[in-house]
Amino acid sequence: MPHRGETEAEREARRGAFEERRVERVEALKQELIRDNLLDPQEIAHVPYYQTIEEQNQFLDRITDGQTLARSDFNWWKDLDAVSYFGQTLLRLQNQFNKAGMIPLILPKFANLNNISVKEQQFLAMQGIEVSKDRQGRYGAGVTGTKAFKNIEETGGHQGAYYQPGGAGYQEVVKQKKPPRVFGVTPEPTVVSGVKPFEKPTRVSVFQPKKTLSPQIKKIIDDWSVKKIIVPAWFANNNMNWVLEGRITETEFLNAYTNLVNTGAITFTTPQVTIAPIPEITIPSIPEVSAQMELITTNFQVKLNNKIQFSSSLSNADYKRLQDEMTLEPRVSLVFLNQTDFNPLSNFSKILRQIQNLLRGQVVETITITPEGQVITAPEPTVAPGKGLMGAGVLGLIGILMLGGFIADHVRKRK
Repeated sequence: MPHRGETEAEREARRGAFEERRVERVEALKQELIRDNLLDPQEIAHVPYYQTIEEQNQFLDRITDGQTLARSDFNWWKDLDAVSYFGQTLLRLQNQFNKAGMIPLILPKFANLNNISVKEQQFLAMQGIEVSKDRQGRYGAGVTGTKAFKNIEETGGHQGAYYQPGGAGYQEVVKQKKPPRVFGVTPEPTVVSGVKPFEKPTRVSVFQPKKTLSPQIKKIIDDWSVKKIIVPAWFANNNMNWVLEGRITETEFLNAYTNLVNTGAITFTTPQVTIAPIPEITIPSIPEVSAQMELITTNFQVKLNNKIQFSSSLSNADYKRLQDEMTLEPRVSLVFLNQTDFNPLSNFSKILRQIQNLLRGQVVETITITPEGQVITAPEPTVAPGKGLMGAGVLGLIGILMLGGFIADHVRKRK
């Protein structure tokens, strides 16, 4: 599918751009053979190949009758003839290279599809492809690594189950083996020209050491190894191995990698962040104050000539009444303390008598309320008694006047 708004036509145009560089691709692969000391490019210099994708597609259509089978079509694959079977494997590889890896697959122009030459196999091995025969003698193409060159050299291009013991081509491999040991001694081949048969001269290395991968490529491979990124299995087995082995350039690898990221085939794992649970905080309950609580009592102190004489409590109504009475006696003052919902300790008449006794200079029983709420009752000395009528104070004067009025009224009635 196109990625990020790219149309299919644009994608095909981009794919066609790298297909046009097929000749450059082949030359670059040959230079990598020199660099990695795998094969002298001169050995495959004269292998013809398809230089355009159009003529390569025409070749594939011809040998597959224009059909493309999926790998799940097993019943169809097993009934294919040798040429069609080989063509289907090539089609699958081309699709994998072009559409997924964004790399052109370049096929040699096979001289004989029933007997693929060593040089044609080496041309394919240069791209990481190995050719082998199955038990029925049908060629198939698959992805491999640098070991393909070694396998081709050791087997002469005879690879696959067809050439294994029990296969029809096993005798061809036996003929190429060295003569058997006789009485524990292996006969030496006859030396004619100073060079032993089947012995290749030591190849002089003209190759440069393999270059180090760029940090960007290393990071991608390292991230994959620790599962920071998830890539398709074929990308890991093919493209990553190819770039490590020098089969493809780093630019080609990055193009394929970027394409898979954009299409969602490569995904990034997100590290899981563990959040510690927030401990529960228990807030102590605050005792509720009853909305129906009524402050019915007033606590106060009685002062005589600015000296505290005693403390007590009255109902709110009695305290208001006492305040009104004390407005007539300037020597006595009431000091308001607070109001509570407790019952009062005294009443209006009792407090009034206590105040009268204070004014007459008598010792009265005082009630003191401490800040802790403790009630203390104790006698307290008062001021010295006054002389004559004025010593009685205002309250005493009021009593005398009331008594005088009573006597005068009694005398008038007798007359």
